[in-house]
Amino acid sequence: MKRKKEILNLLQILNPSDSNYDILKSEFETIVMFDQFFFKILAVLHDKYKDNNVCLDSWCD
Repeated sequence: MKRKKEILNLLQILNPSDSNYDILKSEFETIVMFDQFFFKILAVLHDKYKDNNVCLDSWCD
């Protein structure tokens, strides 16, 4: 559990000011397999940055 919290803090995945904070926190707390944990991180990061991502946008030009 401590390691997951450190990773989430390092990547700034959970932000208490976000509207979905409680949901994401709960989802991350229930994950026990590390592969599921990292796939969840990827999904959250994708949702967060998919619309205004200069790097991804430049690939589509």
